[in-house]
Amino acid sequence: MIAQATQSGQYVDTTQCGRQNLSLGPPDELIGLGPFVVNLRNSFSPNDPDGVNAAAEEVGRLLRDLVKSFRVGNPYLEPEEVWDYNATFTVLAPLPANSPDAVAWRSSIYTETVPLDAVWTPLNNQPVQVTTSYAFVRDSSWDEFLATWFDRPRTPTVGEWCHFVPPALVESAELETLPLSTIAAGNRLKLRWNGSRADQIAGHWIYLRGPFAVGWQLHSVVEAGATTAELSDLEADAEYRLMVVARDTNGAAVARSEAQTVSGPDGTYRVLLPFLVK
Repeated sequence: MIAQATQSGQYVDTTQCGRQNLSLGPPDELIGLGPFVVNLRNSFSPNDPDGVNAAAEEVGRLLRDLVKSFRVGNPYLEPEEVWDYNATFTVLAPLPANSPDAVAWRSSIYTETVPLDAVWTPLNNQPVQVTTSYAFVRDSSWDEFLATWFDRPRTPTVGEWCHFVPPALVESAELETLPLSTIAAGNRLKLRWNGSRADQIAGHWIYLRGPFAVGWQLHSVVEAGATTAELSDLEADAEYRLMVVARDTNGAAVARSEAQTVSGPDGTYRVLLPFLVK
C-alpha cells in the first residue's frame, strides 16, 4: 500500500528534457510530500498496527504550519496542460534495488568521496569530474544506505540539466525603458514599475535568471494594467537577475526594464530537504 501511495503521487521535476511542456509525470525517487501524506492516510486505517496513519497525520500537521506557496491552473507556457500539483516539499526515496543503470544513475554520485570521476549521459565518452559532494550526503548516512540497498556499484554518472527556454524575445523598433524598483519584505520580493506609454499592451512578462540557470526563464505573466507584482518562491539568500517586459498583442516587446540583480529573501523560512529520520 505504501508503494501504491507513492505511485498515486506526481513527479516533482516539472521541466522535461523532451518537449519541455511542464507536464506532470509519475514519481521516481523524488516524491511530493503533501500528496504522499494524503495517500498514506487514505490507504491505512486510523488504528493500523504499524502506526502509518498516525505518522502521516503528524507529518501533515507539520506541513500545515510551514510557510509555503504553490500554483494551480494552466501554465502560460503550455496552456493545454493542467497545473494541479500542490506539493511544495519533497522526500528522497530509493528506487527498486534492481533498477537498471539508466534509471538509477543518480545513486552513483551520492558519496562523500571527491573528486569523483564520472561520465556525462549526453556524450558518454566525455569524462567529467564531480568536485563537491552533496550536503545531505555529508550530513547524513544516505550514501551508506544506498551502498547496501542497490545490488551493485553504479558507474558515476552526471545527467543533463534541463531548463525551459522561453521563445526569443522580439523587440519593437521603439523599445521603451521600463523603470523598475524592488523591495524585500519578509519572505517576499515586491516589484514596482512605471506603466508603459505604448498602445495595445497584452501583459507584463517577469523573467528571472537564477544562480545556476543557463539563461533567462519566464517566471510569471501579470495583466496589462498592473504596475506591481510579488515573488514569494525565490531561494533564500540566493542571487537572481530579474527583468520585466511589456509585450503587445502581437507578442513583441514594447517596453523593458534594465536587468537587476536581486537577492532572495532572508533565510527565516528556509528548509533544506531531503532529510532522513532514523
